[in-house]
Amino acid sequence: MNNLADMYLNGEGTVLDEQQALKWFTKAAEFGVAEAMYTLGIMYEKGLGTKGDDERALHYYEQAAIHDDVEGHYRLGMIYFEGELGQLQNIEQAISYFEQAAQQFHKDALFNLGYLTELAEGLTEKAMYYYKQASLIGDMASTKKLVHYYEQTNAVQAQKWRERLVQLEQDSE
Repeated sequence: MNNLADMYLNGEGTVLDEQQALKWFTKAAEFGVAEAMYTLGIMYEKGLGTKGDDERALHYYEQAAIHDDVEGHYRLGMIYFEGELGQLQNIEQAISYFEQAAQQFHKDALFNLGYLTELAEGLTEKAMYYYKQASLIGDMASTKKLVHYYEQTNAVQAQKWRERLVQLEQDSE
């Protein structure tokens, strides 16, 4: 059901039909498919195949997170970080969702945890830990943070992270 919905949503092997996609994602979600729940959140948020509905979008993102969908955790983190979908900004709630996504190695969640820790505490070992984890799974922004920090404090480490940055840049080409 989820795969068929994806095909309709993307026009792969069939005509693009957002309403059919919505129908099949809804059926898949009823059977507990977390990815379908997350995609329904997107569809309701963006008004794809249906009228936009922030409340339903939030509901589906929450359902995806309950079913331990990494993107559901991350999206909820961003919703509370930015104060979107009618929610008030809540950094504590955002951190909680980012932490859940980070446990599944979501590089943007790791970066955001580093960033929020840096804002609150400065470039502490905890912030550096998050940036290092994000860098090791391919995040260039985290790697740039590490290079900048170590250029001020440790030439050997700065060189190590510069080399990592060059590698990431080459990999992205």
